[in-house]
Amino acid sequence: MKITVSYLSKINDLTSTLAKIEQTSAEAIHLDLMDLSYVNEQSFIEDTFPDYFQNIQKPLDAHLMVNNPEKYLDMLLKIKTEMIFFHPSTSMSPLEFIKKIKSHNILAGIVINPSEDTKDFLKYLEFVDAVLIMSVNPGKGGQKFIRESLVNYELIKEEKKNYNFLLYVDGGINDETITYVKEADGVIVGSYVCDALNYEMQIQSLKNNI
Repeated sequence: MKITVSYLSKINDLTSTLAKIEQTSAEAIHLDLMDLSYVNEQSFIEDTFPDYFQNIQKPLDAHLMVNNPEKYLDMLLKIKTEMIFFHPSTSMSPLEFIKKIKSHNILAGIVINPSEDTKDFLKYLEFVDAVLIMSVNPGKGGQKFIRESLVNYELIKEEKKNYNFLLYVDGGINDETITYVKEADGVIVGSYVCDALNYEMQIQSLKNNI
């Protein structure tokens, strides 16, 4: 299982937090991008955001919690993002955006929120490289894992038999909740790692419970 770390809970100390994540065995860094539109939070300023990531060595993936996600593709291209997740409801043409992401040799993924019906997303599965199951409501770090989201996780996990996509889970992941989603290809971990004094110890705790 791939362990990807989100810095969202330490957004006010981004440079230091990124440096600490870089020193761990985490496989990637997760960018949570919020625009005060799709969610009531803002986590980046478009003009300066790429500057923080120019020298980052770990792979980057992005979760676009924004309306009109197409608007931010050029910004993400500047920092060599390897995977982009977006919410289909935020795009005027989700399938076209998926194709556009993939045309840049970037993996394209969709996001399913806890309250959403997986049936509404089945039409995308043959086109995407990844599906991100939210186990919290998008918008803030440090939330508790929503057990009801496991319904979406199990349904989409079953669909992996018919399609070729990676399954990720994001939200409230810790050394206990990671055991609920052991068959995922990856998890996004935030405050469990970044609110601790020793990031690597927390990551090893997760790996020991997979």
